[in-house]
Amino acid sequence: MLPPAAAIGARSPPAAEQKVPMSDEPTPATEDFGTWLSERGPDAYALAWVREATGADRVDGAPAPTVGESGIAGPGADLSRLTLHEVTHGLRETLHRWLQLDDGQRQLAIVSAPSGVLREHTPGELAAELRQGPGTDDAQLTGELAGWLYRRYADAPQGLELGWIAAAAAWSCHMRALTGYPPPSVLSASLERAGEVDDAIEDLVVSTGLRIGDLLDRLEHAHRPGG
Repeated sequence: MLPPAAAIGARSPPAAEQKVPMSDEPTPATEDFGTWLSERGPDAYALAWVREATGADRVDGAPAPTVGESGIAGPGADLSRLTLHEVTHGLRETLHRWLQLDDGQRQLAIVSAPSGVLREHTPGELAAELRQGPGTDDAQLTGELAGWLYRRYADAPQGLELGWIAAAAAWSCHMRALTGYPPPSVLSASLERAGEVDDAIEDLVVSTGLRIGDLLDRLEHAHRPGG
């Protein structure tokens, strides 16, 4: 396994985030990253911080990335924007680590490389596959999603009701492949952690998620060819 935060292009995250001991395995060259990742195994994923694209990074004619994705696996993407944090294996471990690492400030991409071709995933996509698959501990998955949603609320600079709006927006962006807004089991557990079991707050989060989801659907439709 490559050491966490091994740089492909951009600077690495702070040393405090580097949880896995350094290894002697060399950092892959940018142009070989897809091949390198595919060689880590069929269930390997890369968790990588992605620098925001500037005008110079954008490729003419390339489609806009899906909401919640960085576009780092898109046609002509500049892989020097990518900083590898760690390699994970399987849906369960990958989603678990993403939910732990996401800080709401930087883009943390989930990338696989079947047959050496990069593909980006949203955490909602992984959560949906896990929920539909056999052997998933639904209570554990609900608890982890609730913990992430609560942290998005608690870390929001606005606080109070605006913090829950920010958390609902984060869910709509990252978890749409699972549900468009936090399901009751996840939302209730998050509100309990915050000590705010309140029907009004619950309605606020759900209605915010619905509005944002509708807006994102319309924006994506407008950007599709012929939209």
